[in-house]
Amino acid sequence: MIPALFSSLFGFLCALLAGPIACAQADADASIRVRARSELDGAREIRLGDIAEFHGLPRATTDELKAIRLADAPKRGESRFFTDVGLTQIFRARLRRLERDSNARIGLTIPSKVTVVTKASAIEAKDAEFDLTSKIKAICGSCEVEILNLALPTAAATLPAGSTWQIKMRPELPRGSFSLPLEIKNDDGTRRLFWISGSASIRKKVPVARRTIAANELINETDWGVELRDVTYLTDPTPEPGE
Repeated sequence: MIPALFSSLFGFLCALLAGPIACAQADADASIRVRARSELDGAREIRLGDIAEFHGLPRATTDELKAIRLADAPKRGESRFFTDVGLTQIFRARLRRLERDSNARIGLTIPSKVTVVTKASAIEAKDAEFDLTSKIKAICGSCEVEILNLALPTAAATLPAGSTWQIKMRPELPRGSFSLPLEIKNDDGTRRLFWISGSASIRKKVPVARRTIAANELINETDWGVELRDVTYLTDPTPEPGE
């Protein structure tokens, strides 16, 4: 008798405070759980499927609920908040209909506050390395380039929507370690300047002597060969085979 009384009291309190569908019941046939925090990645709007997990519902019903539009998505790096009261209103009529049609009880769990964040865009290290490698190869030609210990500024981890970035490099090759300006241009035309650092290892196929050659000695093709060597710290240009 006591368990039955407790169950009746629990149901009465749920109906009094938030309605029966807003109470997560342990003996429910299916359940929906809304997460307290969810992240979007460039979506234009927030749908129910972005913030909720569905268990035990028919596939068609799950797809229908997931497609429900809640609001426009926040801009990159920004957040939007929902309350349990507002979300309960969205669920109420739909779940009552579903429970009636399926003759099953659906448990619903909603935190008091739900946060939805759109991930901020960022400069990925691999993209910065590719950009640097391309710029160095444009100067060095057939060089092999490896970027080491690349350090990006903290600001590069969160860029406003519409921002573009550019690594500015001098026309000469870096000699090992480098520190280069990174310009970020916002969509409103404003610019910010930061610095990236690291080191570059540069290798190139160059002519290498196969024997000791005296000064002013005439040489021929048998006296030298072409090998891949580290030219990172060379200050003078290496001769081409035809030279």
